[in-house]
Amino acid sequence: MKSKLHLCLALVLSGGLFGCSTTSSRSVETFSPAQLQNHAKEIFNKIEQQAPELGSTGMTTGTSSPAEAWHSEEYAAGGFFLLMNPTYISKEFSQLRGMSSGKPLPDLHVTIHHYASSGDAQKDLEKSLRARQQPPQRKGLYKGAMLYRSHSGAGRVICEDGPYIIEISAGSEGASPLVMKVLDVVLAELNSISSKSK
Repeated sequence: MKSKLHLCLALVLSGGLFGCSTTSSRSVETFSPAQLQNHAKEIFNKIEQQAPELGSTGMTTGTSSPAEAWHSEEYAAGGFFLLMNPTYISKEFSQLRGMSSGKPLPDLHVTIHHYASSGDAQKDLEKSLRARQQPPQRKGLYKGAMLYRSHSGAGRVICEDGPYIIEISAGSEGASPLVMKVLDVVLAELNSISSKSK
C-alpha cells in the first residue's frame, strides 16, 4: 500500500514540475543548417514593409567566426537609413575608404544570430554582457523574449528569443523611435519561421 502511495506521490510531483516549466516553444529548437540565412531576405524585406520610414543599405549573411563578439552558428545583418532624412557618404570619405559615393549611411543596424540551441544563445549572451564595460540592463520579458536595453535609452536593444539573439542599434536620433518597431517585426518573423519548420 505504501509503495503505491509513494508512486502516486512521485507522479503528482513530477507532473507538477513539468507543468511549471516556462520554456518557450523555440527554446528547445535544435539548429537547422542555414535556417536563418535562407529566411534573412524575407525578414529584412518585412522590416521595410512594416517600417516604411526605412530603406535598406544592404544585407549580409554567413557563419560566425571565433574572432567575432557573438559565437553563433550563423548570422544575418543589415543596415537601414531614414528615407526622409538620409545622410550620404561624402566623395572624400568614399575615396579614402574605397567605397562608392552616393550611398546613404545606415541610421539603424539589425543583427540576428542563430545558435544551435537556446542554452548556447543564453551562455553566449551572458558571456558577452559580462565582457562589456557598460552592459545593457535587463528589462524582463517582452513578447516571450528576454529584453535588454542600453543605459543610454531607446537607441539600442539586445533580445534573446530561444536560439536567437537580436541586436538592434540606432545610429541617429531620428532612428531611435523605430528600434522597438523593428524588433517587433523581427520577433514576429522568427516566430513564423519556427512555426513553418515544425
